[in-house]
Amino acid sequence: MASLALEPCTMHVPEIPGTVIEFYPQFIQGSQMVLWRRQDFMKHFDVTIRESAQSFTVTAVDPNAPEAATPGFTPVP
Repeated sequence: MASLALEPCTMHVPEIPGTVIEFYPQFIQGSQMVLWRRQDFMKHFDVTIRESAQSFTVTAVDPNAPEAATPGFTPVP
């Protein structure tokens, strides 16, 4: 059985001042690990991974902005 935290944890990315994200971690009964809920992070940032350059970038986005269409991608209803 999993339980969601009642109080959020907060995080910030030092390179992106002024952006503070609230996370509601999930706790699994009998486990010593906490699930940090990747979707909470992904609502606030775009992450680009360039495997060939062995690099990545993290860009803050407005979680309330409408989603932009991905070129060449048509969502299926």
